[in-house]
Amino acid sequence: MTKHNPSLQYAYNIIKSKLNIDWSNVTWDDLRKPINSGLAATLLMKAKHIRKVPENLEIQATVWSVLRPPQMAFQFVRKEAGIKIGIDHK
Repeated sequence: MTKHNPSLQYAYNIIKSKLNIDWSNVTWDDLRKPINSGLAATLLMKAKHIRKVPENLEIQATVWSVLRPPQMAFQFVRKEAGIKIGIDHK
């Protein structure tokens, strides 16, 4: 959705000119670098016409669940807060 999207061409040009990253050559492994994963998330939000990154954790979770449909909002909150949800068995 973000690698070859004509509606994102302007963003690709900015990324190339400012960061010297050719987005068409970014691989899945490259997304382990925080700058690349942040860019990917931003491009995905732009592709989905989400104009502003919400500051509130709950709204961020809602956006995350829209961008990653099989994921649920509470999973995002759990990851952000570092809290394990579930029952431990001994």
